[in-house]
Order: sequence, then C-alpha cells, then structure tokens
Amino acid sequence: MPEFLHPNAEVFVRKSSVTILGGEDALAHLDRCLTASLVDLENFDRRDALLCDANGRIQDRITICVLDNQIIALGSEKSGTSTRETLLRGIGWDEDVSLLDGDNAISYLSIIGQNIYRALAGLGIDCSELSSSRWLEFGNSLLSSSMTNSVETVDVALPESELQGFLDILQDNGCHEIPTDKWDAMRMLIGITEIADIIGNLPFEVGLDELVKLDKGCYPGQEIHARLDSRGKLARRLMRLVSPNEFVLGRHKVEGIGTLYVTSTSSNNDTNVAYALVPSAACELDELTIASDRVIGLEPLIQN
Repeated sequence: MPEFLHPNAEVFVRKSSVTILGGEDALAHLDRCLTASLVDLENFDRRDALLCDANGRIQDRITICVLDNQIIALGSEKSGTSTRETLLRGIGWDEDVSLLDGDNAISYLSIIGQNIYRALAGLGIDCSELSSSRWLEFGNSLLSSSMTNSVETVDVALPESELQGFLDILQDNGCHEIPTDKWDAMRMLIGITEIADIIGNLPFEVGLDELVKLDKGCYPGQEIHARLDSRGKLARRLMRLVSPNEFVLGRHKVEGIGTLYVTSTSSNNDTNVAYALVPSAACELDELTIASDRVIGLEPLIQN
C-alpha cells in the first residue's frame, strides 16, 4: 500500500454531472451512444464507459448505475451539459426515452486510504459485498469500488440533501474530507485520470482502451477505434512526469522529441507531478528535458 495514502481513509467530493434516464428504450439508447456494452445490465449493476465523437475522441467518461426503472449516468461536471445534449440528439422519434438533469439532486464521492473498510464498517456497511461491477445499496446511498494499480477507491452516490450528514459520520469514523489539490496529488501518483487528461483524446492514448468494446456493434467513433486497434500504433501516450520543479499546463516543445502537452499538475512536498501526452517515440525514455533545462522522469500511468 503506498505510503502517501492516509493510514485510515479520506474522502473527496467530486465535481460531477448527473443525468437520469428513464423509459423502456433508455438502456438500448445509451448502448448505442457509449463505448461499453450495456444491454445485459440488471438492477444495481455498474459499468464504466466513454462517450466519444464521430472522430473517436473522448467527450466524457460515464459511470452507469441501473436503479429500478431508471438509469443514473455520472459524468464530468465540465462535460455535463454537452453530454446531455449529445444524448438528447440521439433519441429516435419513436423511442421511449426521458432524460433529466440531476446535477443538484445527487452527490458523488470517492473514499481512498490504507484502511477504507475500517471507516466504512463504523457506518454499519458490510464491505465484503463491495464490488466493481455492482452497486451496494446502503440506506439512500449507493457504494461501489474501483481499482487502479492495486489501489482501491470506494465511490459513493447519494442524495445531495444527505451529503453533509454522510460526511459528518465519516469524520466521526476517522475519514476526513480533502480539498482538490490534495486529491490531485494522490490520484496522479496512483494513476487515476480526470476529464482534463482525457477529453478530446483517443481512449488508447490515455490508457482507457479497456472501456472500449469493439465487438459490441456501432457507436460514435467505433470505426476509428477499430482502425487504430488493428494498426496497433499511436502517435502519443499519456504519461506521468516527475520533477523537483513545477510544471506548466499546456504545450511544450522538446528538442529532438517534438511537442508534449501537459494536462494536469500537482505538487506534494518536494515532488512535482504532471500528466502529459508524450510522443510515443519518447515514452521509453527514463528522462527528458523541457523548458529551463529541467530534467524529469517519465513513468507509464498503468503499472502491469
């Protein structure tokens, strides 16, 4: 377990968009729009998928929850409005699909640390039932787990009106809320991406190819993804950069390599971390120099 994680647990309140879909054709409609296969989902199932444009580039990352006769789609706050507009445009005139903005109704949290289960057990939650493919119902809350590079995160969706009470109970059990800068420092060391790292990029470039199911049938961008999959070559990849110096967001020219694009940055003590789209030819390097002769290390986000 990484030493930079809290010995107990910490919670981060995500800035997410919430879209609620209903109607007999809602699941089939979403299945046509997203990269993952959804037609087999049942009540309380969880699935993560991408919403891409016709060029195969990511518009949003969506976490799905099937709840009785509704589907809750959790996405990025930044992309929420455009995601709903895209989903609306794809509804056929004869389809039974309703779509509601739930941004102010549902909150989304992530709990992380070296001993998450101890904090949750204090709430009376049976952590043995947590799963990455299912949502666990606890009162009016839904809990599920996810794993990145062997580090587990527990995600929670709950009514906005119950957010503060839930945070208070977590704090009573040793799990404190953390600000965005601390979350960024942790998630970047772990290998977790946010919308700033993936939007406008191809899933294969940012390590999200596991969310693309090429055998599911047509969806926006499917032909582009299939072509890239068959070629097996990418022009660039998202990498983690480490340096004693601060990084600057945006494009940087690197002599002998080309252009890299820094998507996220964070600082933790004397270590500065960035995510950057790096030309594939440079991804095997142990270090490179950008701006002011700064020497930085390169690491893949996903550790196999």
